[in-house]
Amino acid sequence: MVFAKGRHGPLRSAREAPRIAGQSARSDDRLTENPGSNAAPAAPRSASMPLKAISSAPTMLRCDRHHTDTGERLPLHFLMRKNLERIEELRRCLVLESSAEQAYDDITRLLATSLGVPMVMVSLLDEDRDWFKSAIGTPLQASPASTSFCEAFFHSGHDVILAEDTRLDPRFVEHPMVIGAPHVRFYAAARLAVNGQTVGTLCAYDFQPRQISTEQIAQLKSLAESAMDLLRRRLPSRSTG
Repeated sequence: MVFAKGRHGPLRSAREAPRIAGQSARSDDRLTENPGSNAAPAAPRSASMPLKAISSAPTMLRCDRHHTDTGERLPLHFLMRKNLERIEELRRCLVLESSAEQAYDDITRLLATSLGVPMVMVSLLDEDRDWFKSAIGTPLQASPASTSFCEAFFHSGHDVILAEDTRLDPRFVEHPMVIGAPHVRFYAAARLAVNGQTVGTLCAYDFQPRQISTEQIAQLKSLAESAMDLLRRRLPSRSTG
């Protein structure tokens, strides 16, 4: 994942936050969008390590293929990422390249503390990149679409995606940042939709496997709703969001 320079540093308090009771419950009992959770017993936790910018890597997600009218085969998620209606809705939010805002930073900090994870972003899914409106745990502000964990939302009808151990999840097991540095082991994210279009995600990462409770999933959803409300307020008045 290659990033551009950004704003926020690590949130030390997230690591120090108390674990919420009930984390031992398996997420597959609560969330169907976690196909790898029953694949095998959880592997031992790996040591935490900071995220570092690494070289760009090929697109990692398995997906159906689509033939264009020229006969070229393109990944389905590529076509969805480039969808003109989706991109137009994102542009109408007037959020890309905007300055930092406390309201978004409060959302990422609250989620980092709630989940006890070192990295959280409000990520906007642009044509060729994920751009971070707010980021905790990295000084970087964007990553290429080719290595986006959040690309998984273009394959899913679920509004929340949870991978408690990415090494056991078929959606992420071959991801270059799971196979290699920085060895992401946990991913949880909620879709940010405006007028029916997926414009971004509220996403959290850790470098060790973890289980989260139903209460923590509810907090993720609630904070995602807050982020969507902020995005809708940026739309021209003719839109109802």
